[in-house]
Amino acid sequence: MDLLLKQLREQANKYEGLRMDSYIRQESARESLKVLDANEFDTLLEFHIESHKGHIDHSAITNASGKTIPGFCNLRIYGLTMDKLEKKMSKNT
Repeated sequence: MDLLLKQLREQANKYEGLRMDSYIRQESARESLKVLDANEFDTLLEFHIESHKGHIDHSAITNASGKTIPGFCNLRIYGLTMDKLEKKMSKNT
């Protein structure tokens, strides 16, 4: 995971306002899977998209009971095409 995080940070450094912080390793027990033999893990990646207020919309993720799952959300970038976003955020331009 450390190698993957290092590579993700290297890629993030190519863009203004994109920052990768850390990852959280957790077992699948959260979903009641692999409780007795936890030999695979899920990872949550913490990242920040700065200076794009007004272009990012988020909505909460809910479970089957309709309750919000803390720390989880869907992100949607609007008002920018992929080309405009790459030009705006790229450190190479």
